[in-house]
Amino acid sequence: RGGVCRFISSVRPRDVGVVSGSSLDRAMLTRPICARGTAAAAAAARYSRAGCHAAAPLLYARATSQRSRALSKAVIHSPVETDPAAVHPPFANYAHATSVPPASVFLCTSGQLGIAPDGSVPASAEAQAAIAFQNIGAILAASGAGLQHVVRLNAYVSGREHLPGYMRARDEALRGLPKTASTLMVVSGFARPEFVVEIEALAAVSSSAAASAASSA
Repeated sequence: RGGVCRFISSVRPRDVGVVSGSSLDRAMLTRPICARGTAAAAAAARYSRAGCHAAAPLLYARATSQRSRALSKAVIHSPVETDPAAVHPPFANYAHATSVPPASVFLCTSGQLGIAPDGSVPASAEAQAAIAFQNIGAILAASGAGLQHVVRLNAYVSGREHLPGYMRARDEALRGLPKTASTLMVVSGFARPEFVVEIEALAAVSSSAAASAASSA
């Protein structure tokens, strides 16, 4: 199980991106940052409607690459060091809390399952978790962020036997990055029986970096 994420931030509602239906989202009551729209997304849509299907993803990829470069060095959060005499150390590679500075922009993902873009679903929890983290990375990249900006994870597995596989995939996906706050839960199942892992992430970037990325889009 993970710790509580402590956010030291003066985030305004319009600065928060929400892409799910959890209680956290309802508390934030905002629209997704990705829903604000960019010139690149609009242009890609025009290309697609015109039948230029090859050009649309290329245009979108270029814009996403520019935004990602603008935020690539904007790792702003830090794990909160706790006193082992006051609170038991984390059971695994996570932090009891993460601290985020004021004027940060939050990006919230929906829960991601271990399904690849081609629709394939591997059998093992570790392989599904690896794909879920790849999906999270791609979603964050669409908003100009990356896994290095993740400050909190909520993960769910359908049995205790899947815990080691999930944790191996998590540690590999976040290798070398600041520790995140994390909660890991065992649930009865997911929407389809083949899924055994689901992961949702909360990321944070500085408002200045987000503004720079938006201007480059």
